[in-house]
Amino acid sequence: MKRAGILRGMAYGAEFLLLYLLQQVPGLFPEISYSLPVLLIPAVVTAAFFEEEVPAMVCGLFCGLLMDFGSGSFLGAKALEFAIGGYCVSFLASDFLKTNLLSAVVSTLALGGIFTLLQCIFTALFPGNSESGYLLLYHLLPRTLYTAVFAVPLYYLNRFLATRLRAPADP
Repeated sequence: MKRAGILRGMAYGAEFLLLYLLQQVPGLFPEISYSLPVLLIPAVVTAAFFEEEVPAMVCGLFCGLLMDFGSGSFLGAKALEFAIGGYCVSFLASDFLKTNLLSAVVSTLALGGIFTLLQCIFTALFPGNSESGYLLLYHLLPRTLYTAVFAVPLYYLNRFLATRLRAPADP
């Protein structure tokens, strides 16, 4: 039982690291409205659908730390956002949501929208940027929609990982 959990964790870690590297490659994904997708948001959401709250929070923490290390900004801000997001999605998926593709896409849009609003508030609105509405409407919201497209293949990948790397006695 414990071995399957360790294998799943290693598989998720390798997946998150690969997705982070892919999103950092210039020119790999086409730009839509001068923005690129954040592949780690749907990865955390879809992994949280198949894991309990604490492993989903650890997945979010790992992805957030990857984002923090890559951005060069305040260390821990994205890690905290992603960890709380992974925990909340896992809690909602275990008690209130059905585990299906539509729920994963809607949850990705919701979590991405929350992250987008937080980014707009703390990077544009609080510093007094007069063009925060333009930033939100023409850059951040298209990036959120672009990110949600990747929830479909990542849902099926994480469903495969969660079902194949689970011990027979696990629920």
